[in-house]
Amino acid sequence: MPKYVNQHRFLLLLTICVILMTGFLLSGCTNDPPISSHKPDSDLPSAIDTEGNKPLNIDKDSFAGTNGKLQVIGNQLCNEKKEPIQLKGISSMQLHMFGRFVNKDTIKWLRDDWSITVFRAAMYTEEGGYIQNKSVKEKVKEAVEASIELGIYVIIDWHILSDGDPNEHIDEAKEFFREMSALYRHYPNVIYEICNEPNGDNVNWTNSIKPYAQEIIPIIREASPDSIIIVGTSHYSQNVDEAADDPLEFNNILYAMHFYAGTHETSLRDKTNYALNKGAAIFVSEWGTSSSTGSDGVFLKESIEWLEYLDSNKISWVNWSLCDKNESSAALTFTAGTKGNWSDNDLTESGLFVKYTLLGKSHYTLFSDGFETGIFTKGLISDGCTISNDTTYKGKFCVSFKNGGSLTKELSTSRFSDIEVYFAYRTIGFTDNDFLIVEGFDGSDWMELGKYSVSNDWTEKSIILPQTASDNENFKIRFSTNTDTQSSIVYLDEFKITAKKE
Repeated sequence: MPKYVNQHRFLLLLTICVILMTGFLLSGCTNDPPISSHKPDSDLPSAIDTEGNKPLNIDKDSFAGTNGKLQVIGNQLCNEKKEPIQLKGISSMQLHMFGRFVNKDTIKWLRDDWSITVFRAAMYTEEGGYIQNKSVKEKVKEAVEASIELGIYVIIDWHILSDGDPNEHIDEAKEFFREMSALYRHYPNVIYEICNEPNGDNVNWTNSIKPYAQEIIPIIREASPDSIIIVGTSHYSQNVDEAADDPLEFNNILYAMHFYAGTHETSLRDKTNYALNKGAAIFVSEWGTSSSTGSDGVFLKESIEWLEYLDSNKISWVNWSLCDKNESSAALTFTAGTKGNWSDNDLTESGLFVKYTLLGKSHYTLFSDGFETGIFTKGLISDGCTISNDTTYKGKFCVSFKNGGSLTKELSTSRFSDIEVYFAYRTIGFTDNDFLIVEGFDGSDWMELGKYSVSNDWTEKSIILPQTASDNENFKIRFSTNTDTQSSIVYLDEFKITAKKE
């Protein structure tokens, strides 16, 4: 053959080899799997974790694995199969202050013991948060990656508060959401909340919040085109009606509505109904059993009314908050460990209510105290009682009192019946004429519920309360003793009140 023909064949073969090698190298150098809207199999990873280590997997049999990629259809959040879905869970408190409660162990405990299906990682921007300390985002990543592996949904919350106008830190928000959406772009269970509670006299939907959202959402969607995004509304995420009148022109958008049961009433539900009727999809990304200050309460009757309303409209919700802060909206007492494994004694009245609501059981524990805080907490009123470690039924502490002393617990049993009281007691120095007396106050009169004589060993007791204790906002339980001598002592431990939710 002529020389130029051989050269031509050689160049053709070389070109083919180069093309094949290029395709091989490109396919072998990426860590990213193909984007899919389908539920990932547990043995098929969706992305590399934040440190570039092994991929994180979503168990296909988990809640998120079963429901897959969420979507907004009309005014309803739906799962991958286009079925309406209602997420229920709890929010962290400030990650930079209470981040010790946010880890894989606690989130697993909340999933398994409380049945949460969503966790909210509240990363404050101000108040010593992200703007002052960028490293707090590592705690966000920890929460997200734990939730992914545990198969629940997770909300990345850009938690503005004192910086009421979201535009105040818009550049930092862009940087943050660009990073987060790139890291978790292939996961179906990551939700973005781009501004917690816009607030301030000059902060409204049209002038501040919507323009902010129109800049942040495209950044998230560049990496994660179909992700669910929650957008806060004005006046601390209460004016959902304004957003419904001027909605964002993006798909898969939810508008945040926040309430506190002791403060917000029918008028806020009316605003929410208006927004729903206009076609806006609502997500209650924060609510509390207390007043809006985080204190006062717990307002169980009002909380139940709110949750029944949310259930009737299949609106998802997240309770505030997972922490041991000294306020009534906190879920934990300061006996609670940082790795979960909490008993009911480790929970506040708010925490107990939220736990049993999430479990969906008819019987609740309304109050539980083993006195392990070492001081009188949980609304107990002591008259001449002391916290003792002389002898205990369980744990390190109990209550002791003598003649004339009493211990009282006030609680609302509104919307509850079949009230039952449990406790353990022991006596020292009792005679046949000495008694531990248990009484109940129904709002008008005290009545004797039980009278117990000498018990040299710890004895468990249970009292089924009369009907007047049910559905009563002003019910009280009181323990007292009448003895012949001041040397006679009653010890009380493991005090619990249960009830059936009506």
